[in-house]
Amino acid sequence: MKNILKKLLCIFTAAVMVAALCAVPASAASVKLSKSSTNLPIGYSVTLKVTGANDAVWSSSDSSVAAIKSSNGTSAKIVGKKTGTAYIYAKAGGKKLKCKVTVKQSFITASNDSLSLEKGKSQTITLTVKGSKSIALSNSDKSVCTTTWGKWNDNKIKLKINAKKAGTATIKIYAKGYSKSTAETITVKVKNSSSSGGGTGIIIFGSDGSVYIVEDDGFYTDTDNSEISWDSSENTADSSNTSDSSDVTEKVIALVNKEREAAGKAALVSDPVLNSVAALRAKEIAESFSHTRPDGSSCFTAFEDAGIINVYMGENIAAGQRTPAEVMNSWMNSSGHKANILSGDYERIGVGFCQVSGGYGYYWVQVFASY
Repeated sequence: MKNILKKLLCIFTAAVMVAALCAVPASAASVKLSKSSTNLPIGYSVTLKVTGANDAVWSSSDSSVAAIKSSNGTSAKIVGKKTGTAYIYAKAGGKKLKCKVTVKQSFITASNDSLSLEKGKSQTITLTVKGSKSIALSNSDKSVCTTTWGKWNDNKIKLKINAKKAGTATIKIYAKGYSKSTAETITVKVKNSSSSGGGTGIIIFGSDGSVYIVEDDGFYTDTDNSEISWDSSENTADSSNTSDSSDVTEKVIALVNKEREAAGKAALVSDPVLNSVAALRAKEIAESFSHTRPDGSSCFTAFEDAGIINVYMGENIAAGQRTPAEVMNSWMNSSGHKANILSGDYERIGVGFCQVSGGYGYYWVQVFASY
């Protein structure tokens, strides 16, 4: 009887050991990193997450390029510091996972990287910009071709290439103040032709506060140094009764930080880019009171248009309240809005206000982000 029990115990122990050994590879195989590669503009952040493990140890191959801003077990926030490439490593579940991070001032892609034109002809290409919209252009030979900027449409802008004489020119588009060596490059080859072209322009002051030169075809031409800067802080509400809203927006931010202090949360930093996003959204909700923009896109595309990507973002909207105290009272008495105001995920805030003669009269927007 004892021998039978010993045999059964040995069999049971062996079975447990086999099961345990089989479980290890299965567990290790399930440990994954949310991204294997990512692109990141300078100053912006992205969150990486490990699944299939309870904890992870994070490190960067080059913290001067991509640094670990914060980590919490299986997640880490990575911020772009300077241009270059770095690897973020996560040791978890017996595996060493990695994500390749490429950091640039901004990411610019063109619909065409080479053009062949006849003298006097032109062709328009589309540039897509992720990150800073303050971009510049260099032209290796302006006698061969000239360039004509269009206006921004979300994160895209058109560029017309105007052929002048036979030859080859190289056009580079890059972020202002950033090395041209990694710019988007377009090669333009011009052949002889008997045709010629020209145009005149007038200065236009846009309703959004921008100043540009409009050619007959409606494109902007930079006549000095081929640079175009997009400054979102110039956006103003376009309404029948819009006044300087800086005083009321600052009061809202002060009230937000007062509530956060009472809740034991860190104060939010007033951010000029977020303030411009909020000002734009205040104008938009006066037209359509919704988190969906008038063009049908999500409210978060307004952040992306301003170069804010791959970060925590939030938005509160309100209408009808006449003072900062009234609108804060409304938001703090709504669980969802209050959660945004007191969230520990955010570090920065922007506030927008728009007053119009119709509708609810007063429109308010809070936007939050962490970068």
